[in-house]
Amino acid sequence: MGVTEAGLSGAGASRRLAACGPNTVRAHHARAFRVLGRQLRNAVLVLLALTAVILFFLVTAPTP
Repeated sequence: MGVTEAGLSGAGASRRLAACGPNTVRAHHARAFRVLGRQLRNAVLVLLALTAVILFFLVTAPTP
């Protein structure tokens, strides 16, 4: 890759910047409620929630 233990030279860094662009993370413009809605429509999540509710009532039910 042309890198030494000391790192890239200034010319190497400039060359890579011109070829690949800046080292940044692209912005993610997701809406929180839209993501939550997609997750709540997941069948596995619904099954997990129903199981949790059933177990809550089974564990907290008084035993005769």
